[in-house]
Amino acid sequence: MTEIDNTLYIDDREKRDVQVLAEILNDNVEITRLEIGDALMRGVIFEFKRGEDFVSSVFDQRLFIQISNMTEKYQNAFILISDNFRNTEMIYNSRSKRPNFSGIIASCVARGIIPIFTDSIENSLKLVDLISAKVTDGKIRERPIKRVSLKEKQIGIVCSLPGISDKRAKNLLLHFGNIISILTAPEHDVASVPGLGPKTAKKLAAILRKPYKP
Repeated sequence: MTEIDNTLYIDDREKRDVQVLAEILNDNVEITRLEIGDALMRGVIFEFKRGEDFVSSVFDQRLFIQISNMTEKYQNAFILISDNFRNTEMIYNSRSKRPNFSGIIASCVARGIIPIFTDSIENSLKLVDLISAKVTDGKIRERPIKRVSLKEKQIGIVCSLPGISDKRAKNLLLHFGNIISILTAPEHDVASVPGLGPKTAKKLAAILRKPYKP
């Protein structure tokens, strides 16, 4: 364990209003480039999201990739959502054909992060100081002790594909044996996997074959 300072590090890509508010609320703020997350304090990493951004990150598969990166490199990681649960759930339900917002939250928790709904970015910034102080007691380990297993990484990669839940990812991995076989499998083989079907298989085939446009 080593002593650490009380500097609040804010990613320089974060919105200017967040940077300014951080400087108002904290005496020691440094705007810098963070490899992961939006704020770092006392060795604890934080991702800031507005309600709409949180929902968008679910649908474009960013959320669970971000969670994997944060929990792999940091022992303590948090997502702070500057909206309330109900509003964010309503945004999600308006975009989902099969609403299950509680399931999304449960999936975050299962991956090691509890999303915290703070109502405002001001409350989010205040919680960065309070949470980091509580979980570290002013000290940080020389290196993160949390490890993500190969199985968890494989499931996380497959879950990043459109329409693939944890259960579907496990079924695909059990059926094909590895990720590369899933990506190269014929559409009809994917459709035969329990829980998938032709519709999901077609969606996967379309996204995998579509040319990249820079």
